[in-house]
Amino acid sequence: MPELKKPLFVILFATLILVVTLSGCGTKKGQLGGKIYDDTTKELITGSVVVTLTGASSITVTNGQYQFTDVSIGDKTLTAQAEGYKTYTASVKIEAGKTITKDVYLVEEVTVPPDPTDPTPGEKGTYTVGGVVFDMRYAPSGSFISDDNVISEDEKLPGPVDVTNPFWIAETEVTYELWHKVYTWATTDGHGYTFANPGREGHDGTIGAAPTSASQEPVTTVSWRDALVWCNALTEYYNAQSGMSLSCVYKSGGNPIRDATAGAACDAVVPDSGAKGFRLPTSGEWQLAARYQDGSVWTPGDHVSGDTSGPCYSTDPEAVLSTVFGDYAWYSGCGSTKPVGQKSANALEVRDMTGNVYEWCFDKHPSYTTRRICRGGSWGGVASYLRIGKITFGTPDYTYSGWGFRFVRTQ
Repeated sequence: MPELKKPLFVILFATLILVVTLSGCGTKKGQLGGKIYDDTTKELITGSVVVTLTGASSITVTNGQYQFTDVSIGDKTLTAQAEGYKTYTASVKIEAGKTITKDVYLVEEVTVPPDPTDPTPGEKGTYTVGGVVFDMRYAPSGSFISDDNVISEDEKLPGPVDVTNPFWIAETEVTYELWHKVYTWATTDGHGYTFANPGREGHDGTIGAAPTSASQEPVTTVSWRDALVWCNALTEYYNAQSGMSLSCVYKSGGNPIRDATAGAACDAVVPDSGAKGFRLPTSGEWQLAARYQDGSVWTPGDHVSGDTSGPCYSTDPEAVLSTVFGDYAWYSGCGSTKPVGQKSANALEVRDMTGNVYEWCFDKHPSYTTRRICRGGSWGGVASYLRIGKITFGTPDYTYSGWGFRFVRTQ
């Protein structure tokens, strides 16, 4: 039987159908990508973020950007998770042959600590702001002698000291990570804050630079005025993220002080005694947190905070000095500031009260009324400067690579 020949148009039509079919198969994929931001600061999140898309393998990114390729078309669910943030979920539609851009804004997972009516000494409250977690410890009221074992007239203060209101005190000195997070929020997006100094990471970081691997070292090179204004900024930032309504402690004309270059307003401020916002400790509060043992026994003024074995320094030739005070404090010989929280805690579970960096207190020195008290000694100081009773003082605009601060808030 002779072979039947197909008409040419039939062959061409079949070929066309095949080409269209094959090309259609090649376009049933799409792409999805975007950037990952902190919803509050609008900065890229450069920490670890796990991103998941329906029908695709999850990916972990650390550069603030994500990308899915060769994704099947259709409706999908995009999720993103990072430590310190709420899980992000969004619906996206993948279209054939298209690249869809979907930026992700992660909202901080705010921890609102309990504020019990009858906490125990050293009880912990955990806070989160801007993704940075910090702990505070409860300190009860108390009364103690403050000028015991002094070695200079400058250290003699009227005593005894009566701290009548309990308070919460930061477990460690303010880290550069926390300082920079609050500083960035305060000075952007119209929040209205101005600082005289942008801060330094530890004793030798680049002033004002983004945090590095040394971000857990204390902030330094900030003045008393900077620290005061920063406490107001921390209060307002925390309120904005937590829904709380803590009142700023430092006000002028009824409004929070937001300008550390406004020296007259800062220096004349009278703390709002009824406000529950974050603030600098008084000299008495600082000493109470450093000296506390059980509420009736107090660590002597020639000791390092937490060390009850003996003085770190004494002018008494018969004194038996401690051999372990270095377990509680970074001081001369350690070479630099260190990450906070590495040394042993005191009875209230507070760390670094002595050593690492000096800490600004709110009070004026009674004999030098233009200067503010600073306590605790530093990484570069000798043992005599670590004594709980030792007082250092500086002008409100003074800065140094061995000076930082910690904060408190009223119970």
